[in-house]
Amino acid sequence: MVRDSMAAAFRPSNRVLLQALQILVYPGVGGSGSVSCRCPLGAKRYLLTDNVVKLKEFQQKKVAVACNLSGTKETYFRNLKKKLTQNKLILKGELITLLHLCESRDHVELAKNVIYRYHAENKNFTLGEYKFGPLFVRLCYELDLEESAVELMKDQVLCKY
Repeated sequence: MVRDSMAAAFRPSNRVLLQALQILVYPGVGGSGSVSCRCPLGAKRYLLTDNVVKLKEFQQKKVAVACNLSGTKETYFRNLKKKLTQNKLILKGELITLLHLCESRDHVELAKNVIYRYHAENKNFTLGEYKFGPLFVRLCYELDLEESAVELMKDQVLCKY
């Protein structure tokens, strides 16, 4: 089991995601040359320890959030979609909860929209504030949606905030 999960962690698409997570966790460190090793054939692997990826903690928090949720996940998602369409304020706690409840590509797309909206609403107040990047990257890593994580991390609109 451990061997299978380690093999999956080093698929080419996951290496890109792990590199993105590394950049988020260690912003001053360059992505291409840090925390890596080379094999004699010239291949490169990015090796992040469990305490950097923190996937187990994320999964445990997902279970705790789901258990403590009043109502159903579907109701929660529906209410957030309604807030988006009605231009209502998105709160930090709501976004964190949403990121812990996501289980599919559609949920991740909703989360991306909520992240954009949250940062647009709070651009004047969030200097140095929690940015949701590492949490979103862990979510995408867990759901094998690496492209979404890389896309969000490269988005210039969010870099302004």
